[in-house]
Amino acid sequence: MDIAPTTRPAVFLDRDGTIVRLVDYLRDPERVVLCSGAREGLRALRAAGFLLVQVSNQSGLARGLFGLAAFEQVEDRVAELLGPGAQLDLSLHCPHHPEGLVAQWSHPCSCRKPEPGMVDEACARLPIDRARSYLIGDSLSDMECGRRAGLTVIRVSTGYGGEISDPHSHDFDAVAPAYEARDLADASAWIVSRCA
Repeated sequence: MDIAPTTRPAVFLDRDGTIVRLVDYLRDPERVVLCSGAREGLRALRAAGFLLVQVSNQSGLARGLFGLAAFEQVEDRVAELLGPGAQLDLSLHCPHHPEGLVAQWSHPCSCRKPEPGMVDEACARLPIDRARSYLIGDSLSDMECGRRAGLTVIRVSTGYGGEISDPHSHDFDAVAPAYEARDLADASAWIVSRCA
């Protein structure tokens, strides 16, 4: 008899501006620097039983600014800096942009945030209880993605959530986050306190 796996809550995390410092089209692993509280926050969430899923727009691939090899080197460096106890269960990225130069990725898609495609994919691949899950990010498109996916959203003041202005235009109204956090450690503490 097949037994369905027990579902667990997850925390979906933006990468650039949330886990690592915001760098336009990050393609050099030497430029990867963790945001304040990133390692501590992820460790606290993992210890509390959350699945950790990164969901990251990477339109630099479609724009031809870097290739998959450079992207993977950056991802490897992020994992190295996070170290034991803060590793992600799944890392997803959207390489698409409708105005890109690389044909295979230059079209509209359902995975580029604010669309919830990466969240949907993660929920199909992992035993995630979406109703008890969260999304932490720094941008308005992160907040809107979380809203569309039915998640509780938290905005961190690192990246576009702080002193750096978000240069992107949006065709949706800004979503008010459930919590405005200083950084990932603060966001994680808020989540864990709600589960106590």
